[in-house]
Amino acid sequence: MIGDIKILRASVQSKILVFFLFLLISLVPENSFSSFQLDVDDDKQTHALSDGLIVIRYMFGLSNEQLIKNVIGTDANRTSSEEIEVYLSINEDKIDVDNDGSIDALTDGLLILRDLFGLTGDFLIDGAISENASRTTATQISDYMQTIKDSDADGVFDFEDIFPLDPSKSDLSDVSGEPPNIEWNISISGSQEESHGHFIMPCSDGGFLQVGETGFIPNNAKILIVKINDFGQLLWKTELGTLGHNLGNSSIELDDGYIVVGAINEDSAIIKLDKDDGSVIFTKTNNLGGSDAFESVTKLADGFVAVGYNFAEDRENTFFTEGQGIMSFINDNGSIRETKNINSLIAHPYRIKNFNNELIISGLSEEARDYSLIKSDLEGNMMWHREFGGNSYDHNFAFDIGADGSFFLSGHTLSDTQNWDTYTVKLTNDGTILWTRTVGNPRGFDARYIHDEAWGIRATLDGGALVIAGTGDEYESYSECNSLGCSDRWRVYLIKFDANGDILWQTTYGDEQIDWAGEAICLTKNNSAVMAIDNGQFGFVKISPIM
Repeated sequence: MIGDIKILRASVQSKILVFFLFLLISLVPENSFSSFQLDVDDDKQTHALSDGLIVIRYMFGLSNEQLIKNVIGTDANRTSSEEIEVYLSINEDKIDVDNDGSIDALTDGLLILRDLFGLTGDFLIDGAISENASRTTATQISDYMQTIKDSDADGVFDFEDIFPLDPSKSDLSDVSGEPPNIEWNISISGSQEESHGHFIMPCSDGGFLQVGETGFIPNNAKILIVKINDFGQLLWKTELGTLGHNLGNSSIELDDGYIVVGAINEDSAIIKLDKDDGSVIFTKTNNLGGSDAFESVTKLADGFVAVGYNFAEDRENTFFTEGQGIMSFINDNGSIRETKNINSLIAHPYRIKNFNNELIISGLSEEARDYSLIKSDLEGNMMWHREFGGNSYDHNFAFDIGADGSFFLSGHTLSDTQNWDTYTVKLTNDGTILWTRTVGNPRGFDARYIHDEAWGIRATLDGGALVIAGTGDEYESYSECNSLGCSDRWRVYLIKFDANGDILWQTTYGDEQIDWAGEAICLTKNNSAVMAIDNGQFGFVKISPIM
């Protein structure tokens, strides 16, 4: 590369040849070049060490043999330096990745090369955005790159390709009904005998963050946060609090850190962590009344809003504490500026999202009898409130929003069932029910003894949803085995619903030596998923694309 940089532009004769080629190409109709592809050598592949190097060499001013030496693909259709220089010169606006009005090897060239090497987040943009750029965030750069590359060479640009890394399919018509396979799994322990995760999210750098506790409340728990990379390798783990009543409930990502919410010593806590090493940037706790905690948080323009509970009556329950529902408005530094009691609408708020400048809050109603859903404005003024359920207990723990604004709720129910079954609801954006589904007992045991407990849901690209649960029995008086295992060995239970609520597939995953229970799930950019499982540790399980 150093040798490349030192070499001057091509000779005058070469420039004249390129000029005449440019004149010839300029006579071609404009729409012939309307779909620029970063596959510069036209070998039907887009690679960092071929196309990426060609682009950065071009931006450094190299031409002739120095432009293409040792970088042209074996099956390339564009092989001469003249062809490639003309192709890039007429498409310079397309390789102005940060959109500052010019091309520069040390900004646009680095961004292209890093993206093709698979870097994301801060690793993609650090030191590579010009002062005059209009695309400045990693998300903006990644989104733009998807418009100029076809990663799997299937003829569909990445931004239009639901499966950008799978050349065998590009849209939902190619989807099969086969359950995904496990690609890798890793389990990570905390300092205590057991650890239990409650929440998982994908990170902008391609990794994954899981939040929960190591140990057990009320006397010997610490908050545990674990970060792994996209290959399932541990990057860091952080424990917070002294042994006692501490809860790690959920998290969100900011440009400059991760926000984690929960409780420290039974006081609501909001914590900011450094992305690189998990070190604490700030910890703020507030006694909001009795035993209290934040369950979920979302970002606002001027800070955050978190939901949770106070005055918990069942202090040792991490799921329904019989407390009172609250929402708190929080400054960027973690200090609370206002807390509202919303108990008349929702007894235990479990999730909150900011969607289209409206706040959507889901959770459990009084006595955990029904699912509860609230829509408010950004100041917390209620717009409407809905409850859903049957004639018995309906516990809502999972919530997500589809691309079209539809809402998905899931959890488990005793309404018209023999024991706990998963209960999933799809609603319009105004809270009108589109469909409900009660599903359980995937291994075919005696349903009277089987618990199917759903904790997570993710809206999927087909308008449906993916539900994660645990399935097993908790009764000493009952045990049954069949070809799918034994009833008293808990397994992860995944259910894929399509847009109409029909089951596309359902399956279980597990280890016959230890319990696996599904706690949470997140989707990746290539439509695969990573599950958070409870196996006595923080379990991360990567599965192949879900459709």
